[in-house]
Amino acid sequence: MDRMCLDGWCLPRGPDDARPPDAPIDARIIDADPSEPDAMPMPDAFVCPNVCSRCDLDVCVFSCVAAGSCGALVICPVGYQCKVECDGSDSCGGGIDCRDATSCEVRCGANNACGGAITCGSGPCTVGCGVTASCAMGVDCSDACECDVTCTGPGSCTIPPSCPGPGACSLSPGCTSTPGPCHGGCP
Repeated sequence: MDRMCLDGWCLPRGPDDARPPDAPIDARIIDADPSEPDAMPMPDAFVCPNVCSRCDLDVCVFSCVAAGSCGALVICPVGYQCKVECDGSDSCGGGIDCRDATSCEVRCGANNACGGAITCGSGPCTVGCGVTASCAMGVDCSDACECDVTCTGPGSCTIPPSCPGPGACSLSPGCTSTPGPCHGGCP
C-alpha cells in the first residue's frame, strides 16, 4: 500500500485513491517509522492557564496595572513560571502566592503596590519593591533556592524579607543571591 504524508502525518493511500496532495484526507493514522522526519509526532503545545492575564512564551503573567487591581490573593499555577506585574497603585493588595510555581518574578511598580504578603516557592524568586510603601507585609523566600528582593522605595519592606539560609544571603533590608550560598542552588 502506498503512503501519503501531509503535515507530519503519514496516511494510507488506497489503490483507487486519486486525491491530489492538497485535497482533504481523513484522519486515519498508520504506524510510521519514527526516524522519518515527516513521521515525528508534534510536541505538546503550551497551554496558558486561564488564571493568567496572558502568557509570554511559557511564563504565566498576571498584569495588575489598574489602581487597586488584583485585590484578592494572586495564586501562581502549579508547575509554571510566574510573573506578577503590580504596576497600579494599591495593586496586589491581597498578597501573592508563588509556592507552587517553578520560578517567580514580582514587580511592585506603583505606590502602595504589593500590600499583602508575598510567598515564594522553592525555585528562584525575584521581587522588586522600588516604590513608596511597597511590599508592606514582607516577602517570604526562606524556601527559595535563590532569592533577590530589592527594597529601595521609601517605606518599602516595613516587614523585612525572610531570606533563604541563616541570613547568609540577606542584604538589609532585602535579599541577594550573589554572593552567597543562595546563588546557583536551583536545579
